[in-house]
Amino acid sequence: MKKLLIFILSAILTVQATANENALNVLNEVNLVFKTKEDAITLEQAKEMAAGENIDIAIAYERLFQAQRKIGQARANYFPYGVGDALLIYFTNAFSTLILVELATSLPTKWYFVQKQKHLRNAEAFNYKSLRENIKNQIASMYYGILNEEAMLKLTGYELKLMEELATSLEAQVALGLADADKLQNLKWRTLRLRDEYLKFEAYLSEEKMAYKTLLNMDYKAEINLQPVSNFLSQDAFTIDVETLARTAQERSFEVKSSQEMVNAAYDSRNSTRWSILSFGGIGFNYFARIRVDGSKVDESILRRDAVRDTVYTNTYTREKMFRNSVDYFLSEKKIADTTKGYMKANLADFKAGNIALSELIESELYFLRDYRQMISAHYSALTRLDDLERVVLGKVNATEFSADDITIKANKNRKKTTISLESDIDMAKVKSVTYTIAGLQVQDIKTFNEKSNFAIKLKNKYLSEVIEGSALIIFDNGEVLKKNFSL
Repeated sequence: MKKLLIFILSAILTVQATANENALNVLNEVNLVFKTKEDAITLEQAKEMAAGENIDIAIAYERLFQAQRKIGQARANYFPYGVGDALLIYFTNAFSTLILVELATSLPTKWYFVQKQKHLRNAEAFNYKSLRENIKNQIASMYYGILNEEAMLKLTGYELKLMEELATSLEAQVALGLADADKLQNLKWRTLRLRDEYLKFEAYLSEEKMAYKTLLNMDYKAEINLQPVSNFLSQDAFTIDVETLARTAQERSFEVKSSQEMVNAAYDSRNSTRWSILSFGGIGFNYFARIRVDGSKVDESILRRDAVRDTVYTNTYTREKMFRNSVDYFLSEKKIADTTKGYMKANLADFKAGNIALSELIESELYFLRDYRQMISAHYSALTRLDDLERVVLGKVNATEFSADDITIKANKNRKKTTISLESDIDMAKVKSVTYTIAGLQVQDIKTFNEKSNFAIKLKNKYLSEVIEGSALIIFDNGEVLKKNFSL
């Protein structure tokens, strides 16, 4: 009996010594999750690596190259004989009247055909840029996912060590009759389930890293090392209203620009068909049918462009809402983790003072680790949602370069007309266009690109009321969109 008591006391002392290495070091262990690594890949580096080497990017580039080749072919058709051949024919008096007529009458058709190919080339260029941004967004999602999984593995591994210590402590207490054997059995089951999850998690993370190395065009044997992101998000850092974000997203969108180029190409195609009546190739009974078909294609391209604009607008609202919700969720989880942390630190002080048992301290640490893991998952989820929003806006969403407070709308009235223009310290060269909406006018939207006049418009006084109310939609070269209300 005496030997058994000595063994039990020895086991308790051993557990107490081990606690100095694990249970007493919990705060340092959780901080290692966000420790800066040397030579680690940052998110921006990963995006550039993927966008530069991805096979889809290479395919898009080849499509762009093909579109550029079509422009050259269209130019060749513009003057099919070639300069050398034309000079030879001219100097040998081989020009016939029919050749001259064909060259002259087919020029409008061929000119519009060349312009059509240019617009199609531009559409492919914008599609290429859009694809690059989509890949970068996918890279960010996987980047934050891997960092989250790595953090979960580190914390889960540390949690397993604490549970093993708790099991050793409980075994000693059960032997002394100070704890229930069922409690020890339940802890062992908890440990087995957690260890099973840990192993599955580890295998999943390994596969995820292999996929990520493929995206980054890294050798499968290379070690992938990503830089943790420790900057927590807050709602106060994002003050741009969602309407401004949505308008800016529409203005910057590569998808919208590509669809607009398709509209321009459809118009050129229709004009090319219309002018073909002058040339020999356009003569035929199907001329008006071809005009109607090309006109229908114009209408279709316009509807597609409007649908893309609406999709970008809606996506901005949707992603902004998802981002706000994810930040709220993170802040809620952080508050819970901070509360559990305070409770654990109080227990740590009591344990050092000899007021509570080791098992009670470890239980509080396990609660803290569980809540801390939830907080980290919410943190990386919020960062993922932020990158999703920045993808659709194509820029930062926490600040703007220009503010509506920097701009003043002024009116200069004479006997017949009133001139409305901008006044600002901002360089007017940075403004792309201004669209005025005046209350009471039948034609509400008046758009101007005239930088030299400070984007002024002139209105007849007889159409205006004493107080001129309206708004100015200001579009900058960087894609930002501001709406300035005025009452003059």
